[in-house]
Amino acid sequence: MKILYFTEGRSLESRELREQLARIPEVLSEIKKMKGCKLQPLLSFLDCGSNYQPWVRVVQRGILSRLRKSGFKYSALIRREILSDEKLQAQLLSMMQSRSQIEFYVIGPGYDNLHLLIKKIQSEFSLDCEVIFNDVIGSDPRLTWFWAEVRKSDGRKIHDNLSADAAYH
Repeated sequence: MKILYFTEGRSLESRELREQLARIPEVLSEIKKMKGCKLQPLLSFLDCGSNYQPWVRVVQRGILSRLRKSGFKYSALIRREILSDEKLQAQLLSMMQSRSQIEFYVIGPGYDNLHLLIKKIQSEFSLDCEVIFNDVIGSDPRLTWFWAEVRKSDGRKIHDNLSADAAYH
């Protein structure tokens, strides 16, 4: 079962991350479509700071657009920002009890507590469901530069795409 999982996008607060996301053509296209900005949409996006929330869906639409161009098909969709921890846990438990394998295709930006919630469910209910996490940006072969550029600002080195997804495992 392939599930699209949209994070809350909290890491969008980082200007360095916003600068790199704006380099992805589909994300830039969605930013330019944003209406109601006092400044040019791209400048508003880059300067949003802690007022990033209106931009989360814009970025996610761009990332999803890129994924759809590759012909990607999915079975279900989860938007983290509209679910409480309890509702998300109930939905995940139901999926994990009825499947032997679930693949999450995470559309960020960034990571949230999905992997921790899944580990908790597997432990509490002794479930053997294999769970695989795929960061949509990190697994895109044309975006190999992305996480390396973002990590430069915090001193970490990324040698390959698998390292970028280490936070999930």
